[in-house]
Amino acid sequence: NSIPLVSHQTTPNFGSIVRLILGAECQQYINWIPTYDGFQIANIHIFTEQVLPKYFKHKNFSSFVRQLNMYGFTKVKNEGQNVYQNPNFKKGSRASLRKI
Repeated sequence: NSIPLVSHQTTPNFGSIVRLILGAECQQYINWIPTYDGFQIANIHIFTEQVLPKYFKHKNFSSFVRQLNMYGFTKVKNEGQNVYQNPNFKKGSRASLRKI
């Protein structure tokens, strides 16, 4: 009798998932801001309907924003823009993602 091996898959952290979305085919809906420490969501409706369900188990933008807040992202107060930043969320820096 052999004991089956249990596979322990690790779930990527939230920052890694957001970074993955930014590197995917979603640039028309979400993209890096010029300082590369945050991102802008260009079209919330399309982002919610087409992007969120691919990477999360929901299509609820409010839940996504709650997760952003929980992981230290803040909304930048720009009129009419949906820009979120986190000092540990930097393009090209995997080490800083561990702090999120």
